Amino acid sequence: MSDIQLLVVVVSCAKHSHLWEGILNRGIPNLIILCGGAEENKLEGNIVYLKCSDSYDGLSEKMMAAYEFIVSHERFKSVTHILKADDHDTEFSKEQLEEIVVKHKDVLNLQDYVGQNLISININFKANHFGRTSVDSIWYNKPHIGYNPPFLAGGETYILSRRSLNYLVENKMVWRDYCSYEDIMVAVILLKYNIHPYKLDYGIKCWNG
Repeated sequence: MSDIQLLVVVVSCAKHSHLWEGILNRGIPNLIILCGGAEENKLEGNIVYLKCSDSYDGLSEKMMAAYEFIVSHERFKSVTHILKADDHDTEFSKEQLEEIVVKHKDVLNLQDYVGQNLISININFKANHFGRTSVDSIWYNKPHIGYNPPFLAGGETYILSRRSLNYLVENKMVWRDYCSYEDIMVAVILLKYNIHPYKLDYGIKCWNG
């Protein structure tokens, strides 16, 4: 079994920049924070500024831009897995992340798509973004229509192998069809390659906020 090099990817935005200091002060060396709205992709310390939307309905675009940045950047060439987390509703520590790598090494070496909350039924999510997008958005009062396979809910975090990241990048323009439903997008693409979600409780607490 190969060693796991886990990168924590915290999804944020410019209006949540006041949260960044607290996240960085957790002392996690292999962690980056994502922010959209930049004129070009760039890495400044632990902040990745991406040339993409920074709005709620731009989440799928932001994640695809982040996957491509991680896969192609020299600093992250040794990363074997990423853990996707949100900036304001996910509690994790350096010790917890170290435990995940040690305790669940065998699972992470065998599974390419791991998370804590598996949505296994085809729930109707088509209007979840209503009331959260601006009136000038192409998604304003436009329902998301499409097949929802079993997927790992992004709010509770999920872990992707580098193999999965490569497949996602190969399909990077798919984001146009998914608004803020980045977790469904990930599942749909990976299913094409016979990669299925694997449920695992690795102890990271999440809440709605």
